[in-house]
Amino acid sequence: LAILGSGFSMAQSSDEIGFEQGLFSGSNVATINKTKFVVGFPLLKTDSYSLSLGGDYQATNIEYVDADVPFTTEMIEHFNMFSGSLKFAHALPDNWSVVLTGEGQISSNFENDMGGDDVFYNGSLIFRNTDIENNGIWKIGVIYDHQYGIDTPIPWVTYSKQVTERFGYQLGIPEMYATYNVGQSHQFTAFAKLDGFMGSFNDEMEVKVSDFEDTGILRQTSVVSGIGYQFNFLDNFSLNIDAGFSLYNNMTVEDHDGNEVYDFDYNNGFYGTIGVKYRFDNKLLD
Repeated sequence: LAILGSGFSMAQSSDEIGFEQGLFSGSNVATINKTKFVVGFPLLKTDSYSLSLGGDYQATNIEYVDADVPFTTEMIEHFNMFSGSLKFAHALPDNWSVVLTGEGQISSNFENDMGGDDVFYNGSLIFRNTDIENNGIWKIGVIYDHQYGIDTPIPWVTYSKQVTERFGYQLGIPEMYATYNVGQSHQFTAFAKLDGFMGSFNDEMEVKVSDFEDTGILRQTSVVSGIGYQFNFLDNFSLNIDAGFSLYNNMTVEDHDGNEVYDFDYNNGFYGTIGVKYRFDNKLLD
């Protein structure tokens, strides 16, 4: 299997250390490969609040199908993303808590001197309510994360419930799933979620079909679905494998004002991830 994606996201609440390798392949235009490392760990933790420090690195490599791209793609084939974040969680009355995250991010092809267009700022504000009677959790808030390929805040509204010891589910956006546990070590998941990428190219690229010769942004947004498997081992370690297909996909070149330069008309295709992670226990986040 050569499966990859961006299952780790700034939007995820949990503190964890992990590695992920992935693949997004369409029948036309390009194959997108991502390699990602994520670190998030608590600096301070009590029963009522926690402060966590995090950081991500992602290498995105794109192999284009020349016949379907009418310009030279050298400037938009290799991107690197570095980020650092702080996350604060605080318990509130009546089984509520709040999680506030702020993140600075550099996502670029690093072909020229870095500038302000290579820097992105992300954040999220999520309110979390534990429904003890029904064994469920509500999460309501807003997230702003350029690595979804969207340059605008989006709502976060989910309800998750553990129905039985084996079966649970989550409904809402940006991710929904149903899980089935086989003992303590094996979990199978059906999922649908938002995925994507956004990076700056800081050397001029010529797109003659759009009368464009400048620096800009590559933006890719997908809705993916599939089946996942998680193997839990030791204390809080897990091996995760996802495989599926995209339901929606959009990839464009834009200028730095957000004007579309070129739409790749990217077909839906195979999606998958494989990764290993260690999760820190934190009742305010899990």
